[in-house]
Amino acid sequence: MRVLGTRVDPARDEVAFDGKRVLAEDHVWLLLNKPKGIVCTASDPEGRRTVLDIVGAQGVRLYPVGRLDYNTEGVLLLTNDGDLANALLHPSRSVPRTYHVKLRGIVDPDDLDRLRQGVKLDTGETVAAANLFILGTTEANTWIELSLIQGLNRQVHRMVEAIGGTVLKLVRVSFAGLTADRLPSGRFRALDQAEVNQLRALVELPQETVRAAAVMPGRRSRNKPRSAAARKQQRSARKDGQRVTRREGERATRREAEHTAGTEERPRRPRPRPKRTRQ
Repeated sequence: MRVLGTRVDPARDEVAFDGKRVLAEDHVWLLLNKPKGIVCTASDPEGRRTVLDIVGAQGVRLYPVGRLDYNTEGVLLLTNDGDLANALLHPSRSVPRTYHVKLRGIVDPDDLDRLRQGVKLDTGETVAAANLFILGTTEANTWIELSLIQGLNRQVHRMVEAIGGTVLKLVRVSFAGLTADRLPSGRFRALDQAEVNQLRALVELPQETVRAAAVMPGRRSRNKPRSAAARKQQRSARKDGQRVTRREGERATRREAEHTAGTEERPRRPRPRPKRTRQ
């Protein structure tokens, strides 16, 4: 850019400084373990709870990467990183999605082979499972693990319906290598930089980016000192060009508390009066 006042369209233009992209806003990446009974939209005309109601205000406008049905549970990525979201959803990228599916009844092995080889959907498309195997069976149901590399609308349900089956429960356990391990249903977490880099490498995007700290429920900002002593130490360190960690700030708080406790005047015990004896 050589002319001052040049206008930039963030949707079409890419601006770089010293070889690194300049972003219009910081990026946030959240991994949500979506519970049943939640819609994947910004708002719902029927007044139902949405995924954005769960993650709350993050200072940027987030969008779900793909959608899970109202009654489908599991891994859902939310971000304002449009380049990454579009690349993950593009059919040419073949991004893997893995589901645990509860089917009604005992499924015939031949029907499972049909899912592996490819079935024709009601729209005329032929799709196949990238991977499929049985997790377990009961007297009334069959659990299978099924992986796809497409993201068609209600694809798992439509594939099962094509073999005459019925889906009783659907859980997405993995998306683009991300899982909800140790993340309870209805909770979310921020992706770390290694996970973000892994996603961008998966879809061949550059890793230069700017991230914003996610707002987690019930937690203070990591950049905010917790006491006057910690804030004073942080200001002093900034003048010296040093960096104060959160742990060092907490140590300063403890030292201040111990010093105060040591200098406080203790209440004096009353001296016992001498007993008077009659002479």
